[in-house]
Amino acid sequence: MLIMINYINYLSDNIFLQDNKMYNNSALIKKHNWHNYLNELGWHKLPQKLIKILNKQVSYNNNNSQFGQLECGNDGNCLFDCISQSFNNHDMYNKNYVPTTSLLLRKMICKSLNKERYEEIIGLYKVLKDSGELEGDWDPYNTTMSEYKKMITSSEDIFWGDHILMDLLINILNINLIILNNNGIYNTMNIYKPHTMTVILLYENTNHFKLIGNFQEHNMISLFNHRNLPLEIKNLINIK
Repeated sequence: MLIMINYINYLSDNIFLQDNKMYNNSALIKKHNWHNYLNELGWHKLPQKLIKILNKQVSYNNNNSQFGQLECGNDGNCLFDCISQSFNNHDMYNKNYVPTTSLLLRKMICKSLNKERYEEIIGLYKVLKDSGELEGDWDPYNTTMSEYKKMITSSEDIFWGDHILMDLLINILNINLIILNNNGIYNTMNIYKPHTMTVILLYENTNHFKLIGNFQEHNMISLFNHRNLPLEIKNLINIK
């Protein structure tokens, strides 16, 4: 249960959150100027090409796109950092709030693996290796389940979030994961579930993810339910 508490939460020296609304000093941040202030928190507008694609999904005139992108990390943890940040932005007012971290998500993946599931996953990696598409310097033919788990949680040689780990996260967290790129949408091959929360990511050509938010009701939302999932996104993935 999300409990909203009426107090001021400073997000930076100038930006604070009160009653679930963002302010710059004493001025309420609004749709027409969010990008002028939230860049202090790292939020920037999406690439212009993607903004045009999203704007075409709606009939109304959107003079200032409400979609923002946030850099959450670039050390190989970007997939996990983006999802963690999405949950943290949403849960910060929960009375029993415990921050989500990329390491926690990686440990959740390891905990979910049994021998049968591991054999399925390692089989996929073997196919990737045989086709020359395996990322990283490791051999799935000579890797045990214990070694694979250590690879996932290692802080020295970070195991990048690939599509296999992405699929595991979607199921473990019971979320929808929508991924956009400069051409529109990237198909994760997962069916949208209207009764679960949704995270939206931007995938760049450099194998890098950023978190996508949408400025609504004077606040930047980055973990969506079906009701507040932007219409542009619903139309793009063809849901109502």
